[in-house]
Amino acid sequence: MDRLAPDGLDVYFDNTGGPLLEAAVPRMRRLGRIAHCGSVSGYDGGGSPLRIDDVARIVLNSLTLRGYIVDEHRATWPRALEELRTWLAEGHLRAPHTVVDGLDSVPEALADVLRPGATHRGKLLVRVDVARS
Repeated sequence: MDRLAPDGLDVYFDNTGGPLLEAAVPRMRRLGRIAHCGSVSGYDGGGSPLRIDDVARIVLNSLTLRGYIVDEHRATWPRALEELRTWLAEGHLRAPHTVVDGLDSVPEALADVLRPGATHRGKLLVRVDVARS
């Protein structure tokens, strides 16, 4: 994270909690903002989903940590989806994905998704060739 944001972070969107949130908090710049919408790291019983050991950093850097639920913003979804579609079509957003071939590849691909240091990027798609008669 230091290499990608050598001057620190102004905004951090967190939907994992745990170690990633722990890594982000010390790198937040003064008056930084953290939007927290989920705690994936704890969904499988793998420990505390929201863990911040350096709470003093939040006070010292006047950070804002706000939780939210996406359903609270349902009224803005249509406009947001239209903007996202436009940005995607214009190339301003990239949607990385990994394609594996055949149903036989699914077990290993799913195992890779759960493995630390997974080799896939973005959405995982399975290509199946359906023979038509």
